[in-house]
Order: sequence, then C-alpha cells, then structure tokens
Amino acid sequence: MLLVVGCGGGKSSNSGSSFSNPPAASQTNNYAGTQTYKLFSDGYDETGGVWNLILDDVNQFFTYTDISIPPITFGGGGPTYPLEGSTKAAGNFIRLSLNGKSSGSGGYAIEIPGRAAIMRPGDTSVLPVISAAASTSGCQGPMQNTTFEFLTLWPLYNNMAPPYASYGSIQASSDGSTWKFSNLQMFTPDGTSLNPPAPSTGLCSYTTEGYVATILPGKETQSLPWTVVVGPSGYMVIDQGQGNGPSEQPPQVSNASIGPFGLVGFPQPSSQIDTNALVSGNYIGFTYESYADAVGRPVTQPVAFSRGTGTVATGGLYTNDDVTQTPPDNLTMDLGPEDSQTNGLYKSVTVTMPDLYNSCVNQSYGGTDANGNPTCIAHGVAIAGLVEGKYVLYVALKDRSLETKGLVGTAELEYFLYQQ
Repeated sequence: MLLVVGCGGGKSSNSGSSFSNPPAASQTNNYAGTQTYKLFSDGYDETGGVWNLILDDVNQFFTYTDISIPPITFGGGGPTYPLEGSTKAAGNFIRLSLNGKSSGSGGYAIEIPGRAAIMRPGDTSVLPVISAAASTSGCQGPMQNTTFEFLTLWPLYNNMAPPYASYGSIQASSDGSTWKFSNLQMFTPDGTSLNPPAPSTGLCSYTTEGYVATILPGKETQSLPWTVVVGPSGYMVIDQGQGNGPSEQPPQVSNASIGPFGLVGFPQPSSQIDTNALVSGNYIGFTYESYADAVGRPVTQPVAFSRGTGTVATGGLYTNDDVTQTPPDNLTMDLGPEDSQTNGLYKSVTVTMPDLYNSCVNQSYGGTDANGNPTCIAHGVAIAGLVEGKYVLYVALKDRSLETKGLVGTAELEYFLYQQ
C-alpha cells in the first residue's frame, strides 16, 4: 500500500501550513481516497481501503477503482474494476452513471476540482470514499512541517469496542521524495488520549494512483501498509491498511482502538475560527453511519446545511435521495464553543434530528422539535478548517438511537460538509 502526495507551496491564510498558490485544476483530475472495509452479505465480495477516482469535467466522464481489494470472481457477482461512465450535474452534486446502466447507478460525488472529492460509489447502502487530489506529474508535498487535523472513518467490524479513536492530528513534511511524520495524536470521543506511536517515513514512487510514497508495515502501523494523500490545497487522507486483511476478513490488529481506520482531514487553522461565519455558510456533503444497514437504515446520504447564526446551523437530508430538490430544514447542528487550546476543534457538538425510527422516544437521547415532534439528540465533536477561502466541516457523533438495536458502542454518525 502507498503514500500518495499532491502539490505544496508557501503559506495559506488561516491554515498554518504550506499550501499557497496551488496549481489550477485540470480538465481531468486524479484523486486517491480511503473507504471503510466492508464484507457484503454474500460472504465473498468486499470493498474498502484505497480507491482511485478520475473525473473529466469537460467530457463528463469518470472512472473509479477499489485499489486495495481485487475483484472477487467466484462470489456473488461483485464489480470488476475499474468502473466507468458519464457524469452530469445534479444540483451541486455530480451524478455518476455507469456505462450500460441506469442514470445515477454509479452514485454521487462532490468535487472541489483539482483539490478533493468525496463520492458514494452506489446507492445509500454503500460506504463513502473520501479523497484528495494525487499528483500525476511528480513527487510533491508540504515543505513546511504542517499539522493536519482529522476524524476517523468508523469501521464495520465488531472488534472495534470502546475506547476508540474518533479524532486527532498529525504533523507531516516532505522534501518531495521523502516524507516525515511526528506528533500523531488520537482521542476518544470524550477527549481521552490514546497515545498512538507515530509512523515511519515514506518514500515516493509512481503507481496507479499517481506519485506515491510507501510506508512499509511495521510496529507503528500495526504491521499494515499505510497510505497518505495530501492534495495541493491541504486536504488529507490516511488509509491505515483497512483493506488489507486476509481473504474475506478485515485486518487483525493488536490495538483496535487506534485503527485501522480511514483518517480524513485538512490543515489545522493557524488561528481561531470565526464560528458565526462558519455556520452561516451554505454546505453540501454526505452523512455516514457505519452500522445503519445492519438495522435496515441508509448508510450514506446527501445532506445540506445553511442559514446558520451564532453556533447553530440548520439543514436536512435530501428526500428520496434526490439532490435536485431542496431538502427540509429538520436538522439542527449546534457546534458549541471552539476549543481554547486547539484551533478548529469543537468538543461539545449537538445535533437534533427527527426520530424517524421511533428509537429515541422516552429515552435520555430523545426530545421534541418546535412542533412537538419526537427527535433524537446526538453528541460529539467537529473539526473545521478554511481552505482557499472556503470552510470545510467534519462532524463525528455518537448515535445512541442504535442502542435499542443492540449496537451499543458501535454507532458513529458522521457528517462531511463543504462550503459552496
């Protein structure tokens, strides 16, 4: 597995890192991303780990490939990568349609051209792939030592019991061919430090995903290969080898609390965030709830937020997965105060949502909205950054509504939101 790097330069506003004057996006842009490991119900087909996504915005063409897990030909007829098709604007999203298949059969994507992309490669049961632009012209990276903040993508397998890493940060720098890492920090949802070891250096070379550097399996990586993607404006993805288990199994590790996860983030701000400006923006993105399909709920859904003030933003999920319509304003996200010690970190986030499955009524995590309708209340953390003048907001919450389904300790609800 591989370390994928993008372009880097000087210092950008409010990022505290080295990403000024990034190159303009091309007609065709290459992205490398991470996805949680998943074994499908047929017991054979699996996805997860490192992905490659290519978007041609002029010819309206895409192709994507699950790099970590080769196609399974003896199982339930899973996909043979790469998958290709056409793209079409759908609201502020991109609709992906596979060749020879129906409109939208390839899922949805959001692209910040030449910088980052997030996609759902299929319907609402499919896990998201979060990506950053990977260079195809040479080994590059942040020359200054840069602190990146991240959330973890919650996994699907049951050996991940609390305490577990929910958010953290890592410092990285590169001279092009060699990357150095330090000060890896991981925290549980309540802020307890897990004290993980920092990974070793990575060496760059060219592969399918672009110019990459390999972090070889070792003690610091729990004997798994790691992949790091840093785009030209600082969007960052780390794949901790979650697609590298034995056949039809997730990886087995000595310390499941610190991985293998997908770690997704961006440069930590160099100063405190203007929270009122943050919540007042218009955002689109995806929600992700790892264990939702175990109880018949959607896993990955498009969402939008807007018209916030103070510390509170309102939004909603797109009805019937139709991103061309205006979603209802039935989600309330209160970020609370920004952490005084860590810029861009919010440790007292509350999201109130409709109780669609009657899971929260008469529970401590239930409530009512302004019209007296039952709601669910989730608590968690968020990280926020300002990348090329636009805010990006990632949120991780504990969805206790799944406790009624026997999934105590395994329900992480996440939002990945990009200002428009």
